[in-house]
Amino acid sequence: MTEHTVSFVVGRLGDLIVQEAFLLSGVTDKVQQMLTEMKRMKTRIINITNSWETYCIKNITKASATSKSQIQRRLRETNPIMEDDNFIGLDKSIDILLKELMEERRLCVVSIVGIGGLGKTTLDKKVYNHIDVKRDFNCHAWVFISQKFERKTLLYQISKQFGYEADQSMEESDLVVKLRTFLENKKYFLVLDDTWSEDAWSILKVAFPNGKRGSKVLLTTRSMIVATFADPWNLYNEPCCLSKEESWELL
Repeated sequence: MTEHTVSFVVGRLGDLIVQEAFLLSGVTDKVQQMLTEMKRMKTRIINITNSWETYCIKNITKASATSKSQIQRRLRETNPIMEDDNFIGLDKSIDILLKELMEERRLCVVSIVGIGGLGKTTLDKKVYNHIDVKRDFNCHAWVFISQKFERKTLLYQISKQFGYEADQSMEESDLVVKLRTFLENKKYFLVLDDTWSEDAWSILKVAFPNGKRGSKVLLTTRSMIVATFADPWNLYNEPCCLSKEESWELL
């Protein structure tokens, strides 16, 4: 579409220049030079446009919040262990979460609840990559849920991260059984980031047994209803507000 538009504009300008050339004398060489330069400009514009599209910026003139959110979502999906080192004010929240996650009790869901932009994903990544978590649990998985998701795709991603090489052609029901069996005697840690509805945990939980004592699921959500539904007996966590000193540090 972009290439067609550029070609049309350059072509029209070229036609106008040629028409003007017939009305003038002694400028043929200059006109030819201008046409050659315009062709070079056309090629350069198309190359630049293709480069933009490679980096997911498909329509500069109509850049919107939607395209921005899609780019952010892709980064979050494909970089589950990519952290933001420039975080402030999360130390207390990290300590609270680690204390809960290290408790040797039944499988439970620990929730981080808060509005968008509060730092929930940054917090769960810090916890996920913490040395104590890596050492204490037998296997780990981190998946991004969001509003639209497919259960089989999520289960396949989780299985792969846990270390179970599931066959993509496997029926969903078989995948659930195989994953449950694989985790039965393991102490596992699962992060479900950006969970929007009760349905997400409701349709996924069947694949996760109690496992070895101490297994945990860490869930981030904007909804208190989702957190309560996932585990009504467990306390939820909110990223702590910045202190006065931390606020000044941020500025």
